[in-house]
Amino acid sequence: MLSIYSEAFRLRDSGLTIREISNILGVNDGTLTSWIYTNVKPYIVRKALGEKKIYHKSSEYDEVLELHKKGFRLIDICKILGIPYTTVRCWIKCKKVPRDKQKQLKKLKLGRNEDFHYIKGVIAGDGSVCLTKRGGYTQLNDVVDKDFAEYFHNTLERWSGLKASLSSHQRKHRKLGWHVVLCSVFVAEFLKESEPSINLEFLKGFYDSEGCIYYGKGNPRGWSRYVSISNSKLELLEKIKQFLEEQGVKSYLRLVVKKGQLGKINDRTFYHNKDCFTLFIFSNHGIRWFAENIGFRIQRKQAKLLESLKTMERNLK
Repeated sequence: MLSIYSEAFRLRDSGLTIREISNILGVNDGTLTSWIYTNVKPYIVRKALGEKKIYHKSSEYDEVLELHKKGFRLIDICKILGIPYTTVRCWIKCKKVPRDKQKQLKKLKLGRNEDFHYIKGVIAGDGSVCLTKRGGYTQLNDVVDKDFAEYFHNTLERWSGLKASLSSHQRKHRKLGWHVVLCSVFVAEFLKESEPSINLEFLKGFYDSEGCIYYGKGNPRGWSRYVSISNSKLELLEKIKQFLEEQGVKSYLRLVVKKGQLGKINDRTFYHNKDCFTLFIFSNHGIRWFAENIGFRIQRKQAKLLESLKTMERNLK
């Protein structure tokens, strides 16, 4: 790496452009721009020379965001402030936050409010919180409903006061997947350590993530309908069942998939590595209570729920 780093400067002094040097050395344009225009050495080079790791200040982070708002390109910001291109890109594109800024964020008081409980409900389903040696992040991964991803994204930003990324990608043989990520060790630690209460906001997040409304020809007597939620955490579903009973809603908990059972998604077959349980609400009273107090933030599910209620009311007349 040290020889490549030195060769990049030699080629630059000989009059070659960044693109030409990139083609010769096989090094990314942005990396070369950081080396040459900001005089930032790669980590391996600094380590070989015995130099310490660079820690950027929160003021530099704020300046980068300010220049980006004014319309400056990433490379231009890199040249103006003397910050590595990859660092600038991570701050803007990946929404990462420097360590010094995270120390400031620890002074924030993240509350256990309605947004917190909704986020924890989503994390109990399709979301996740990860802590690694390199950092921490909170994410919602591969959901097909854009409105769900946007709602979670906005809720996460409003609660944390930080910027989260929202992106999509085309999955093989499947629908477009939406992905939300917030990179912050402090937020990840807080969410990991804080246990939520089973309340309406938690259930809103959990049902958005794992819930289902069935409405169709299901039995010889005509139309059938039910609201269900599936998960491998039996203890959590039992707590939700108890909460529903306290609200006067009867529910039924069933084992629907056994560990080792063969499953299929599209053309892909697999074996389930956990038991899966489903909590059902069948009664008209229970479904009506669910619609009034929980519902869905996902338009397609909410529309189906409202349609089932209309049919229910017609049948009762």
